[in-house]
Amino acid sequence: TYENSIIPKSFRTPYILLFYSDWCISCLQMEPTWRRLIDELEPMGVNLATVDGERETAFKRRVGVHSIPCLVVTMDGHSSVYKDSLYNVPKIVDFLRSKFPYKLIPKVTNDNVDSFLSGWKDNRIRALIFEKKEPLRLRYLLVAFQHRERVAFGFVQVGKPETAAITSKYKISGELNTLLLFNENSENPMASVSMKDISIDTMHNVIANNKFLLLPRLSNQQMLDSVCPPEWLRPQKRLCAVLISQNSDNHDLARHKFRQAAMASPYSTERVRYTYVYKESQPQFVSALSAGEGSPIEPLLHIVIIWRRDANHLKYEWLPNGWLEATEDDRKLNETRQKLELTIQRLLRVTEALPYAAKVDELADEHAQGTVGKLIGRALLAVDYISDNLTKEQLLPFVSVLASLLFIGAAGYGVSYLVKLEEMSVQKKLSQLNKENVNGNSTQPQLKLHEMRAETFNGLVRLLKPGCRTIILLVDAQSKTKLIPKFHATVWPY
Repeated sequence: TYENSIIPKSFRTPYILLFYSDWCISCLQMEPTWRRLIDELEPMGVNLATVDGERETAFKRRVGVHSIPCLVVTMDGHSSVYKDSLYNVPKIVDFLRSKFPYKLIPKVTNDNVDSFLSGWKDNRIRALIFEKKEPLRLRYLLVAFQHRERVAFGFVQVGKPETAAITSKYKISGELNTLLLFNENSENPMASVSMKDISIDTMHNVIANNKFLLLPRLSNQQMLDSVCPPEWLRPQKRLCAVLISQNSDNHDLARHKFRQAAMASPYSTERVRYTYVYKESQPQFVSALSAGEGSPIEPLLHIVIIWRRDANHLKYEWLPNGWLEATEDDRKLNETRQKLELTIQRLLRVTEALPYAAKVDELADEHAQGTVGKLIGRALLAVDYISDNLTKEQLLPFVSVLASLLFIGAAGYGVSYLVKLEEMSVQKKLSQLNKENVNGNSTQPQLKLHEMRAETFNGLVRLLKPGCRTIILLVDAQSKTKLIPKFHATVWPY
């Protein structure tokens, strides 16, 4: 259950697990606190469950539980053990809050509001939360965590000079909490809710009805299934008009004109959805649609209308006119838009069928990060966290400690590299001597005395053959010239 159910669901909803035992007196004492957690957190969507620590010993070791009772928070696929000895609701809630991704809901001010609202090229709508109090309520964090793949949240603290321009522009009342949702148009929100206390269900419902941009991008299979769901019943035919483009600023105008066509469309989004796709990001999808008859030689900046039969099969028809030429001339643009609407109107008829069929594979996930990307992302978040939480007085000691650690690491690497070179040198000399002995070309052997140093220790001691010994002569500057010749003569026979 943990690996197959809790871990996958924890990427959208946190889990709190209580490990207990029947004989545990402390577990009985914690029962009132656990019931309060259930009453306060379950309505918000937090999942709470109990685990018998005596029966589930392997599971207990798996998540790092060493004593009972014990609370474990599972979020984003990771489990964290609550280690405070005091079990009360405020401390546990603070522990839960600390496990949310850093800057899940960043602060938005007059200086960064434009860049925040214009960041929709990541294929997510924008949401602004207006409230007087800080820190943010847990309910907002839970909603933002659940919808983070579709919505980017920002927090505007009402009553501050640095947010006065935002509250004035959108006519925000300081007495009510407000949630605004934005698509590509940052001047006017597409949805707004103002209440003294916005419930979590209200936020979920508003987001569910406004979770797509005017012109969303088919960036992964989940987006394709949401925007263009499979529907094979003819009376409920749902079409998608897809613009083939590239991730280039040169195609911004074409996408902007197509977005305007979507806004002027007489059909509801439940019947017709306008969208676009990056050709270089989804080459298999575009190739499957452009391989059949009736397809343009170069599909770039052309429109294809699709009707999905199931997860892997669809029917389609290409619009004969290219969209690039239409965007360069207003007259051609109007003619092309009229042809597009007439084509959609014809294909929506129950008796009309789309002429071509194709089999498509699952779309590539453009938002997935590789190992290097995840490491870079975590490093940037760590830098942000340090810069936000360190004062000027703390910065200098931190930089000093960091520089010392880097110096120690570099010095250790340098010493290990020199030792490795010495070991390779000794091995090479031994192999040459062995080769000369085997070939019978060995000359009169010579005894060489090596100086024992830190970098030659491994070569003179660790790499000796089994049964061999190392004899060390300890000398100083005065006795060196007298003792070394005698030592040489003594060890020569051996």
